Amino acid sequence: MNIMVDAYLDNNLGDDLMIRYFASYFYQHKIYLVESREHIRKTFYDIPNIYFYSEEDYKMNEYDFQLHVTIGGSMFILDDFKKLIRFRHRIKNSRKIKKRNIPSAIIGCNLGPFDKRNFGLKLAKFELKYKNLVTVRDKQSKELLLRGFKRKKINIKLFPDIIFSKVLYKSIPKYGLGMTLSQVFRVTNVEF
Repeated sequence: MNIMVDAYLDNNLGDDLMIRYFASYFYQHKIYLVESREHIRKTFYDIPNIYFYSEEDYKMNEYDFQLHVTIGGSMFILDDFKKLIRFRHRIKNSRKIKKRNIPSAIIGCNLGPFDKRNFGLKLAKFELKYKNLVTVRDKQSKELLLRGFKRKKINIKLFPDIIFSKVLYKSIPKYGLGMTLSQVFRVTNVEF
């Protein structure tokens, strides 16, 4: 199966690790990323099932995949104009994918914090209504989504953070975040 993965690719440790983990879990499938910058592509050269599209190639082969997955994190925070443009792009893309009946999911996201007008939450709900599955990594995000989608059926699941979960980091305080190199390399199957 060809899986298109959308993530924030700018040498972002969390998203890079989630892509690595995702690709290793779905090792029998082809994982496609839209990225032209060579220094970003080099991050994933050691993973045999990751392939790249340039923006132009992606537009030509836009729907040559059977599953679309957006890797989340803090993807719904709107604190600058660049993120608003990315939001707009994701919403347009989600609508096109839904029209073509391609299953689509967002995994590992959290919602908020939002401003008092909840503009970011309104945009998030607009994007999420096109998804077949949404996994969030905290109870507050799940509750917020369940309240926001009372009338619409949306498949929302709660899973701990894929990379920084309590399963791997038992010594971290309840609301802490931390890692050691050995744990990161164990999660991502990276060797040096």
